[in-house]
Amino acid sequence: MSGNKMVDLDILRPERKMTKLANKEFDLSYIPVGITFEVDELVNELSTLDMEKLKINDPEEVKKGLSLSVKLCATFTSFWEPEINEDWWMKNANAFQIRKMADQLKETLADSYEGVRVYGKN
Repeated sequence: MSGNKMVDLDILRPERKMTKLANKEFDLSYIPVGITFEVDELVNELSTLDMEKLKINDPEEVKKGLSLSVKLCATFTSFWEPEINEDWWMKNANAFQIRKMADQLKETLADSYEGVRVYGKN
């Protein structure tokens, strides 16, 4: 009798981190590899915004930041549900909700990279 071993990769998934908006629920516990690089690129673009201009509500910088944040949110949600795209975000969320979601996605990406870094050390 052969001893089959099961490697359960599901145990490596982080605990669910649910967010709800406009009666839609999103699990922000991880970013699928299929969009990781696109999300990373958008997060990096957001990090290049001029914080001084944002503090004084410079219209161009605020618009740029909001546009990038909407794109970030839509990139994540449309991966799961194509209809939850940039247009959906523009119609169903306010600036604070978009910023909060974008911040959560940045945090999830950072956690993901930290997990890879720690795993690489082992």
